[in-house]
Amino acid sequence: MSKLRKYIMLLRPQQQYKNALIFMGPIFGLNFLNLDVLWKLLNFHLIGPLIFRVSPYDSLFNINLYITLIIGFFCLSGVSGANYIINDIIDIEKDKLHEDKKERPLPSGEISVRSAKILCAILLIGSISAAFYFNPYFLFEHPVFGYLIFPDIIFGFPWSGVMVILVFLTGLLYNLKLKNIAFADVITISVNYVWRAITGCFLALIDISAWLIIIIFLAALFISLCKRKADLDLLQEDAQKHKAIYEYYSPTLIENYIVISGTSFLLVYLLYTIQKETYFGFGWLSITLPFAFFFIMRYMYLVYSKTSIPRKFQKVFFDRQTLYNFICWGSIVVFVLYYSQIGFFLSLIF
Repeated sequence: MSKLRKYIMLLRPQQQYKNALIFMGPIFGLNFLNLDVLWKLLNFHLIGPLIFRVSPYDSLFNINLYITLIIGFFCLSGVSGANYIINDIIDIEKDKLHEDKKERPLPSGEISVRSAKILCAILLIGSISAAFYFNPYFLFEHPVFGYLIFPDIIFGFPWSGVMVILVFLTGLLYNLKLKNIAFADVITISVNYVWRAITGCFLALIDISAWLIIIIFLAALFISLCKRKADLDLLQEDAQKHKAIYEYYSPTLIENYIVISGTSFLLVYLLYTIQKETYFGFGWLSITLPFAFFFIMRYMYLVYSKTSIPRKFQKVFFDRQTLYNFICWGSIVVFVLYYSQIGFFLSLIF
């Protein structure tokens, strides 16, 4: 294993999928397409080119937003990686005795603690600085130097930078204390998922939806509880050696919590799809309910089948049925959200 790869593995890239939640708010907030351009096209068609001008540089795709969100994704990945390093430093002695974790770069001695601390500091300083600088930003086309990037201070305080710090502090609090407190551990993990989604809302300059917060929290809580259940089933009497907190968990208790969180997720998602604003404004999102139910049912099946997939959520994409369900679910959601908007304008134009 090369030195560079060791450092990359220290950041646990397989866990960085969580930061993709930064795109959730802008997608559901209809910010991925520049609807102002559609208004220009509509006015150009109805009023005429002498009154309303459509620039050839106008684009239906919000490129500035895409770049901003990608930068935000890497900022979140940076602070998440820093937290993983801190966690490995804290647990280094325990991990040396663990059957699987002893192969990680720090417990195995492939990377020194000093080098890990330096990398952690670089990630924190770089990620937090970038989060404040690109909050949001705009591109200025200079005749000599080309495109230059400037921070946009018109919209006030850089809340996305604050959210990146909050993601780090929540993870740090989890590593230092909350991971050893029963039930607070899974709640903290779920809250950190919510912070990631809210960061995307601030970067896109859109309102933060209570539906978004609740749905993501419940989904994350369900997944976290399923992981606890899978650990208890697979590790049996060795579960406490894996995590001391499992002393306070029992299979029956976890099963009840899984049912509560899964049912709550489905109920809230159902209410979201049939609320007036969604039903009449965005389209028929209720047709995606079967995919939500299938996800909960399939994931619980994977848990009770005692497979290793629920222990590491990123492995769920290797389960074909779940993967196809996600693809169909996401495709239909995007189609329903944006087709009604684009179709409305195009029907008026043509």
